[in-house]
Amino acid sequence: IILQHPQAGFKLSEKQLSLLQTFADQAVMAIENVRLFNETKEALEQQKASAEVLSVISSSVSDSAPVFQAIVQSCQRLFSSDNTIISLVDDNGMVRHEALAATPNQGGGLSADEAMRLLDRGFPRPLAQSYQAYPIRKRQVVHYPDMLNGPKVPEAMRQMARDAGNYSMLIAPMLWEGKGIGTIHVARFPPVPFTDKESSLLQTFADQAVIAIQNARLFRETNEALERQTATADILRVISESPTDVLPVFEAITATSCRLLPTLRGAAVMLLKGDTISMVASHRDGKKVALREQTAVFPLDPKHNFVARVIVSGEVLHLPDWSAVELPPHEKMVYDHYAIRASLSLPLMRGAQCIGVLMVSRSIAQAFDEREIALMRSFVDQAVIAIENVRLFNETKEALERQTATSEVLQVISKSVSDTGPVFARILESCSRLLSIEDAAIYLASDDGMLLPGASHGAFYKQAFDALPRPLSESASGLAMRERRTIHYPDVLGVADVPAFVRDSATSIGDCSVAFAPLLWNERGIGALSVLRVPKRPFTEKELDLLASFADQAVIAIQNSKMFNALEVRNRDVTEALERQTASAEVLEVISSSVDDAQPVFDRILRSCERLIPGGWSGINIVGPDGQVGVAAYSGPGREDFEAMFPVALSLESGTGRAILERTVLHYPDALGADDVPRYVKRGCEITGTRSIIFAPLIWNERGIGAILVARNFAAPFSEHQITLLKTFADQAVIAIQNARMFNETKEALEQQQASAKVLNVISNSVS
Repeated sequence: IILQHPQAGFKLSEKQLSLLQTFADQAVMAIENVRLFNETKEALEQQKASAEVLSVISSSVSDSAPVFQAIVQSCQRLFSSDNTIISLVDDNGMVRHEALAATPNQGGGLSADEAMRLLDRGFPRPLAQSYQAYPIRKRQVVHYPDMLNGPKVPEAMRQMARDAGNYSMLIAPMLWEGKGIGTIHVARFPPVPFTDKESSLLQTFADQAVIAIQNARLFRETNEALERQTATADILRVISESPTDVLPVFEAITATSCRLLPTLRGAAVMLLKGDTISMVASHRDGKKVALREQTAVFPLDPKHNFVARVIVSGEVLHLPDWSAVELPPHEKMVYDHYAIRASLSLPLMRGAQCIGVLMVSRSIAQAFDEREIALMRSFVDQAVIAIENVRLFNETKEALERQTATSEVLQVISKSVSDTGPVFARILESCSRLLSIEDAAIYLASDDGMLLPGASHGAFYKQAFDALPRPLSESASGLAMRERRTIHYPDVLGVADVPAFVRDSATSIGDCSVAFAPLLWNERGIGALSVLRVPKRPFTEKELDLLASFADQAVIAIQNSKMFNALEVRNRDVTEALERQTASAEVLEVISSSVDDAQPVFDRILRSCERLIPGGWSGINIVGPDGQVGVAAYSGPGREDFEAMFPVALSLESGTGRAILERTVLHYPDALGADDVPRYVKRGCEITGTRSIIFAPLIWNERGIGAILVARNFAAPFSEHQITLLKTFADQAVIAIQNARMFNETKEALEQQQASAKVLNVISNSVS
């Protein structure tokens, strides 16, 4: 405090000096009060600004942009800066401006927008070529009080000061876990040095920016992890709901890929099918691609497309920039038509074999980061799980269907041991169902080398049977039997080595696949099982094995039928022989008890004929002393009308006469329908309603004495056993006739001898 007084030599008193000191102290107090007030106000503003930034951080955990905006606005206000910039370093080491604020630069004559465009010029740029590298490397705030004239100013920044006007700058690094992730800087026009407090405050804002970045990163990563988990759960749910079809799983994977990675142009799943690659599911621009567009087929040629390269190599193919590589023909078309500029292709592996590819693409040249690649790998794993699930399900289902079909055939075999028809029908129906075919047939081989029809299913084989029988040597069935193996022609019309007789038979139906499985018994071919598929589609090894098993079952049915029928014939022969012996014994018993009369024997013979030859009637005709044929015994319809026909002359016009004269059994399976039937036989059949009839002659000492006949009211041949039985009865009838004749002749001779003896006795007693 300086005091001036007009009077020279004026001297202040002690009190006045004390008062002056008091004023000086009060001035100091005023100055300190203002300083403290200003410092308190600044601290309060800084705290308020920091609190506001923290408030924005807490309310914007998923997005750092609002936090950056709050920071640059606070810096503009608290530092009285002309521009504030927050810069970030991306994963590729490029520096980008994330937030900018600028005021009109009066010194440089720039508007706010012009200043911002100038500040953003030349970015993004590599970190090593930017002014942000120095504070990040030093890990501390860097202060440039005078850009044009100060020491250690980077030339680029000094040049900017020449262009925009001189300024001062304060730069604070943004550090996370020892790594520089960005910077925040403030600048003032004209240059005004920054204080230590301002330096500390800027570092605080830098730390808050780091918190915002990490919050957003953690939130994003947590959200992405949740989305991935949700997507994984959704795809696993689709897998569990679709155990028989992989298509819904593939569609879910491509749709989810496009949803979780918005930068994708499209996603597609392609599978290897033989020598080609088929697109089975695709999403493009967030929409499902129509099925007709998914049926595209690509050749398995690494020179033609990228997918083939992945399948052949079994390795991931990552192409961040298609313009930087030589594109195969297919990808050139995709590049031009669909504007694809980057792709990631991952193999679907089953063991060591690649069975398909998951491809995602972008319309910009941009690499896929580790997180995106990991996500696609997880989808690949799920796609393989779905494929394996469907494969195992289908294999289990097919095995169960085959076992069921085998069980059904065996069940039919057990219930139809005497007849192969039901077994063949079941086998062909099972082939049709399990092999997805319309036509199947069983051929049989005759002992003389001819191919015969067995059973057919479908129009083709029904027509083919019309050309049978044919030599085995002219058929694929015969070839399968000779070579004792299944013959398979995947493409009947398209392969040169198919036998002509096979190709000719298939010409009428076009492209087809056919297979023949031999029916083998004791290494000998007894037939073949044939299946036809239209249009052509080769039979798999499993299908051919199934065909061979059905052929084996057909063999079992055939042999069962043969053995059963042979056993039945033997049993029938034994039974019939026993019945014949019994009947013969019964007739002989009657013969022995009726030596003087053949009629009881005739009656017994007729009753035995009716019992042993069902459905018929019988009779015995005898040649009388006058050479006329008469009825000796009859058991049948129209007796009076039948007997009224007799006697008849012993001639070829009657059944008895012809049998005697020709010394043979006459057999007429259809007496009314045949031309060579004797006149009296036809007449007798008309009277009695007879259709089939048989005559066995009664021969004694080369002389015919009659005939035994058996007739039925239906047309059918008599069996050899029945003919033999009738001959036996004819012999017994002859014995009965001769016994009665001999008995009666002996009786007459005895009576004559007795009469003669009586006369001689009277003579001897009456000599006088």
